[in-house]
Formats: sequence, C-alpha cells, structure tokens
Amino acid sequence: MNILRFYLMLSQIFPRKLVDATGVVMIQGGYKEMPPRIFLGFAVFFSTCVGLIALFISPFLIKLAPLLYAVFFLAFFLLTAFLFYILLLITADRRASNVELILPDVLQII
Repeated sequence: MNILRFYLMLSQIFPRKLVDATGVVMIQGGYKEMPPRIFLGFAVFFSTCVGLIALFISPFLIKLAPLLYAVFFLAFFLLTAFLFYILLLITADRRASNVELILPDVLQII
C-alpha cells in the first residue's frame, strides 16, 4: 500500500470543515504542494507513534498504576498533534509578517 493512501485513509476521521480550514492555513503557510488530508493523516500517524513510544517507555522510567500509562499515551499524542497545529500557524504567521514588512516598500515603488 502506498504511504500516501495510508495517510488519506487515516485522515478520513476528520470532517470536511476541518480539512478545508487546514487547507486554508496550509496555503497561507506556503504548503501548496501537499493536500490537507495527507498532512492531517501524517499528523495522526506521527502523533500515534510518539504516543506509543511514550506508552512503552514510561514503565521503565517511572512506576505507576498501569492505567496511568495510558494517560502518557494520550498526553504525548495530544502534545504532538498540538505541535503540528502550532507549526502551521507559526509558518503562516511568519509569511504574513514578511508580507507586511515588504508591503509598504512595494506600495511606495508603485
């Protein structure tokens, strides 16, 4: 199976409205080549992998009740997904700042 098809399959859990909103932020951030569903699928896959790594490593680091290790999975999953979201927002904001920085000079030339 092609990995992009796998990411597309994973991204089917997201509603169309969220995919469209992600697409807008991706275009603002300069990620025009990658479809939003592929990005969301990759974010889910990567976040799950990070969460599973935390789930399997946490018993060796600290001793807790077994159910609390699931909290580590959930926390690392959500943290990684949040970092993907922040990455998009920071990239879009940086591009907007660059445009705002250059725009007055361009308007004076015109």
